[in-house]
Amino acid sequence: MNALNKTKSLRFALLLLAIGLLATTGCKKDENPAGAGGGGRPSLPQTPTNFGGVAPQNVLVAVRGSYSMSTGIPGLPNVEIDLGQAVAKFNQGSPTAVSVVAGGQTYNLTKDGNTFYYIPSATNIQPGATSIGIEYGSSAQFNVQGYNLTTNTVAVPSRISISNFGSGATLNRNSNFTVAWTGGSGGNFWQVFIVDSRGNSVTQEGTSGSSVTFAPSQLSGLATGTGQVIALRYNYVFSNNQETVLVGEAISTVSVNIQ
Repeated sequence: MNALNKTKSLRFALLLLAIGLLATTGCKKDENPAGAGGGGRPSLPQTPTNFGGVAPQNVLVAVRGSYSMSTGIPGLPNVEIDLGQAVAKFNQGSPTAVSVVAGGQTYNLTKDGNTFYYIPSATNIQPGATSIGIEYGSSAQFNVQGYNLTTNTVAVPSRISISNFGSGATLNRNSNFTVAWTGGSGGNFWQVFIVDSRGNSVTQEGTSGSSVTFAPSQLSGLATGTGQVIALRYNYVFSNNQETVLVGEAISTVSVNIQ
């Protein structure tokens, strides 16, 4: 394959990967309601599960994502696509609109019931783009109409990347499995998830360090097949007497083969 065709193939592969990310990143089925158009909407990335024992009714999340994907083209290495997203889910209050200000630009979130989300349209992704969506700086400001936030700004950690294996690595459930990462500066907490194809997951969390090891006793309940390893560095602040939490997170996701 000559250099020009190889470049074109890579750009096409990156476009397909970006579109695929919009359809596959994320969490549980019940967090992915159908959109107003009837075709549903993409899932959103994993978010922290521990806020110091507090269970806020409303959660607003700014996500700086990094996703390691295989190009599927022989001879080409894995690529990482940065994807900036946001979600706001309300169980209290009746907001009518939500936006995020980041890097001096305002991003309006799409309304779906009492959930608001920002995911860039696949039709706006340019071939070869490796950074799409919201361009976060060091913080994100949420503006909500119809619900008065007493605190509306949260710090967003720098880009994080799982560093000790790439997409398609083997996870042996009978051996220790270590996840290491680089980046994520400015994040006060970390959490690592391993999720199998059935939605089962194991997780560990902490405040210091840049790696964690899962023992076979933790991995034994995971189903074999394709899974995901997800590393987060994040911050959170409460608003409205802990009724609402704002989360700023950097996330790295790598697909693995669970055996």
